[in-house]
Amino acid sequence: MITHLVTPVCALLLAVQPLAGQVDRSTPEEALAKIYDLTDFMAVDPGAAEAGPDLILSIEGFDPGDLNGLDRVGAGTVSRLIRVFIEPPLRADEHVLALGDRMLAVLARRHQHEWIERLLGSSRGDESQLLRVSCRLYEMPEKVYRLEVAPAIGQEQVSEEEGAGVVLAPGAETEDFLSALARHEEIEASDLPGLSIRPLTTGLISRIDKTAYLREYELEEKGSVLIAEPVVDVVRDGISISFSAMSLEGGVMGLSLGLALLDLEKPIADTEVVLREGLAPVRIQLPQISIRRLEVALELQGDHFAVLSVPPMGDVRSVVILQLDAE
Repeated sequence: MITHLVTPVCALLLAVQPLAGQVDRSTPEEALAKIYDLTDFMAVDPGAAEAGPDLILSIEGFDPGDLNGLDRVGAGTVSRLIRVFIEPPLRADEHVLALGDRMLAVLARRHQHEWIERLLGSSRGDESQLLRVSCRLYEMPEKVYRLEVAPAIGQEQVSEEEGAGVVLAPGAETEDFLSALARHEEIEASDLPGLSIRPLTTGLISRIDKTAYLREYELEEKGSVLIAEPVVDVVRDGISISFSAMSLEGGVMGLSLGLALLDLEKPIADTEVVLREGLAPVRIQLPQISIRRLEVALELQGDHFAVLSVPPMGDVRSVVILQLDAE
């Protein structure tokens, strides 16, 4: 069982030759540069679902672009999974980069190339496999999380600002823990929509609320009359979880997850503005959204549970528990 946080990687389009120049020639084993063609993985099931909508637009710090091309194999998804799970792990002078959507440029040692070749070879038989992701969201006071939940999942030493991802094996203790969460009077539980994804693709689970607000007024002259027309817009908040998975050796699935919780401050703040000199002031609304994120990678067997603890917002802690099953 391996659980660790994903380190963000800049998306750079680099040629293989410049990468090769970064190799430390004093290392015992020299890194080799190779190009991998992923064209064989590009076929999409005609019955597959279309890409989902953007989660939220025009919110600083949130980029829905990574969610484009859902349920489709792409070099970006494959390179991200390889960087996380490759054995042995990459050194600082080793790289796995996407070149466009169909090619990978890899600078790595021989054993790592062999690992990639085994992975891609076995994945060619996974096109028809579907993985069912089930998620349940628990929201609780931070005090309850610190005193009762964190010790139960071995996270009592994690600072309040950090999130965490852990794996729980099936058994009586796990069942007791899940039952205690469901019965707790101060914990609010809800099921998130289910999701089915294919290996080496990206899928999205989201539950979004929409709130209308008065964004601005537009002035319109009608003869000698000046009319201020209100402009109503919609702000979105809620939860989204992006998933990508790959088959690892030993019948284990490698799962890379990116979770975002968007909290809209309510009631929505408003302010007074003057549209034009000589006119009475009007009030418009200014939505304030806070974003909490967690990126985690873990190895998950079909009967195990992943527990994702999101950094708290004020006095509220959110925990997501998910399970992965092959359909």
